[in-house]
Amino acid sequence: MLQGLRPVQETCDRLKNKDIPQLEQTVKALESAHPDLSHAAEEVGRKFNDVTRQIRELHTLKQQAIMITRLHKEADKAKQEVQQLEGCRTNEARN
Repeated sequence: MLQGLRPVQETCDRLKNKDIPQLEQTVKALESAHPDLSHAAEEVGRKFNDVTRQIRELHTLKQQAIMITRLHKEADKAKQEVQQLEGCRTNEARN
């Protein structure tokens, strides 16, 4: 009967002497890396928010540039129309 327990005892000894200490070391290493990883993740989050804000600002500037371009073209067109109308008046005054 005790012979049947030998594999159980060997497994228990292996867990106690080898596997558990290795896992404890792994846990300690991961726990010590956690603050650094946490800090890095926070920094990445801040940078992401900055880039997102800059993209929104660029989009706003692009919309303003489109509007300015449109208004400039409309102003040029209005100037041409005024010049044409003034030219028509000058021709009518000569006739």
